[in-house]
Amino acid sequence: MVLLFQATLPRFLSKDDTKFRRPQKLENNVFIVETNFSAKDIHYFCVKVVETMGLSSEDWSVEREPK
Repeated sequence: MVLLFQATLPRFLSKDDTKFRRPQKLENNVFIVETNFSAKDIHYFCVKVVETMGLSSEDWSVEREPK
C-alpha cells in the first residue's frame, strides 16, 4: 500500500530525502515523508490517501478542538 501512496503522492512520500525541505524517515526506515505542510496540504494528503484506498469522503472525518 505504501508503494501505491508513493506513486500516487510523490510530493508527500519518497525514498529520496533530498526531495523535501523537512524530511522525516518513517518507522519502516524505507520511506521519507515531508513534514513542511500547511493545513490545506495535510487535508489534501488525507483526501488522496482515502481516495487511493478506495474509500469515500464519508468514510473519514476530521475533528478539531474549538478555539
